[in-house]
Amino acid sequence: MSRLEKYRGHLRERGFAWTALYALRMVGMKYVQLVDRLVVRIEQRRFITGEDTVSAHYNSLVENRHRWEVHDWSRLGEEWTDGARIRKGLDPQEWKN
Repeated sequence: MSRLEKYRGHLRERGFAWTALYALRMVGMKYVQLVDRLVVRIEQRRFITGEDTVSAHYNSLVENRHRWEVHDWSRLGEEWTDGARIRKGLDPQEWKN
């Protein structure tokens, strides 16, 4: 069934107002998802964290478990120390100990 056929069926069964609002909602959701992806990218690049971040809304138990299981733990989780050296100019050995 094509998208056009689907919407024609909605028009017949549910009426114009419902179908128009449904279509508007679908378009709006696509824009929200696009904006969310862009904001999350900025949050990740700038290490922005906290309660009011978009990333926090997608931080579910299932997603955390997936990240934990697929992460390469060969560096024992210390890969962030290179970022501190590069972005902040800090020697991790000085402040980690």
